[in-house]
Amino acid sequence: MSSQRKEYIKLAEQYGFMLVRTKKHAVFKHRTGAMVVCPGTPSDSRRGLKQFHKDIKLALRRNNMLLWKSE
Repeated sequence: MSSQRKEYIKLAEQYGFMLVRTKKHAVFKHRTGAMVVCPGTPSDSRRGLKQFHKDIKLALRRNNMLLWKSE
């Protein structure tokens, strides 16, 4: 496993996501149902990680809005 991929996994776990599966992409799922996907072999070291961080925040925000509307 590459060091970049480990950084993606570490970042996702900090936000409470668990690794569901890996093949060409790594799929993470949060206990609330939010899901995010990252590339299996990231090519861009810093920008890609920042983008993934943004994707995590966006997925959690969208999921919280959906949970709030359903109650």
